[in-house]
Amino acid sequence: MSILTRYILRNFLESFFLGFIIFNFIIVLTSQLYQVVKWLVEGTYSVIEVLKYLIFISPMYLNYVIPVSIVFGIVGSISKLSSNFEITAMNSFGIDTMYIFRRIFLVVLLISVVYFFFSEMWGYRLVSQALDMYYSSLKEFRGTVKDFSYISEDLEQTRFIFAKEYHVDLGLMKDVLVVIKYKKGKNISMSIFADWAKRRRDNVWLLYSVVLYDYSSRSMLKVNSIEYLFTFEKLSSKRKRHREETNIWELFKLASYYKESKFYDLAFETYVKLNLKLIFPFSGIFLTFLVFPFSLSKVRVSNFLGIILAIGVSIGYYVFITLAQVIAIKSGIVLFLWLPNFVSIFLGGVLMFLKNKNYV
Repeated sequence: MSILTRYILRNFLESFFLGFIIFNFIIVLTSQLYQVVKWLVEGTYSVIEVLKYLIFISPMYLNYVIPVSIVFGIVGSISKLSSNFEITAMNSFGIDTMYIFRRIFLVVLLISVVYFFFSEMWGYRLVSQALDMYYSSLKEFRGTVKDFSYISEDLEQTRFIFAKEYHVDLGLMKDVLVVIKYKKGKNISMSIFADWAKRRRDNVWLLYSVVLYDYSSRSMLKVNSIEYLFTFEKLSSKRKRHREETNIWELFKLASYYKESKFYDLAFETYVKLNLKLIFPFSGIFLTFLVFPFSLSKVRVSNFLGIILAIGVSIGYYVFITLAQVIAIKSGIVLFLWLPNFVSIFLGGVLMFLKNKNYV
């Protein structure tokens, strides 16, 4: 490795790690501050458990922290070289800006690949443990819960459970409504209303003054009492899993299973998650094409302005990704998810060409 290459990469890595520390602290702490303070005040978790939670949840935000840090690293390092006329000096010796771009691009590619394998082999497990802690705290119902609600899911149906009051210690609910929706259809299949519900054993409840309505047959049945299984207290392992607590191989198997079982809506939703698992870890590569030309300025950019530019470009990129998700879901075409990346490469290529030709 030449001295010039080491100098370029050292400048980039210094800015990258500085940005990683700053943005990791800002994004993780601000997004979790309310929750961890609430846990500490209510005594749900100890200080050690809260710190453990913050460490475990941090890989969930690396999809945002790493690309923003890459942008900050490029802006900080290239603008420094440019404002000190070091790039001009390189050009005078026949070294064009593509020489710098290729070396930074290879490092960004290496960072993206390392992060991808970390996320798919270890990161998703840490996130899963953190989310287990989070959902466990939500399920610790105590005293009397007003306007209680819960969503229970399995492969075939979703159950929405509502109660005007839930007296946890007494095992008693008032004005209970259960709405059942099968995932193969878009409409509600059945609703159950009861004046009272009393827990008999484990999750088996006895419902009193019950009205059952079947929407498919449009029939209504009134009974004095029925037994019903409420499983909301043992659903932590069956809750809907976040994209970041599954790896890409699990998602692929799940998508194939849904497709074979003719759950086409769930299969498409899983394929969307599968593509996002590839897009986010490598988004720094696509942002490199877009940000590099903007960094070739003759005015040195301060760290503050570098942070602003990194945040601005990244927000614009992620807004574009969100828009692409909406278009992909509406159209049913997964390839639309990759549109922001293609646009970033195209615009970046055009800008670099114009910079080399001194048109901009």
